[in-house]
Amino acid sequence: MIASLDRGGKSVSRINILHQTLPQTIAGAFAILGTYSCVFLLPRLSPWALFLTPFGLGYLTTAGYLLRTFTVPAMGTRYLIWGTSIAFHGVWLCWNLWIAMQHAASGGQLKASALLWGGFATAASVLALVFEKREVPASHSIAAVANTSNLS
Repeated sequence: MIASLDRGGKSVSRINILHQTLPQTIAGAFAILGTYSCVFLLPRLSPWALFLTPFGLGYLTTAGYLLRTFTVPAMGTRYLIWGTSIAFHGVWLCWNLWIAMQHAASGGQLKASALLWGGFATAASVLALVFEKREVPASHSIAAVANTSNLS
């Protein structure tokens, strides 16, 4: 049996709370890390890095994380955000795996940090996609937030 919590006289299951908060939490963490990477990588690379794949895709993905952190967009937009995230992190994971295999084949030591991050980020993106709810709760919509500011 799934335990439930009482929120303002309304029973809400823990699974329901997880569906509402997990994707937003993952997006927030990725938004912080992505913004950090964008701010510190762009000055070190040429301005053309903004348009190059995979860097350009990373900047677009970070914008999606920011959008998902602060809003609950339409389900199609959320699928696009997490699909782009899976593609972005999956490409980096494969790239780092290829480099690690070449490095190991030449007798070098395996550095697992990039592989661990790529694997974690890809898995977290898949998890966030799975936990996205189909419907947008009325209390989380932009219109509901705008209406609550006029209640004073």
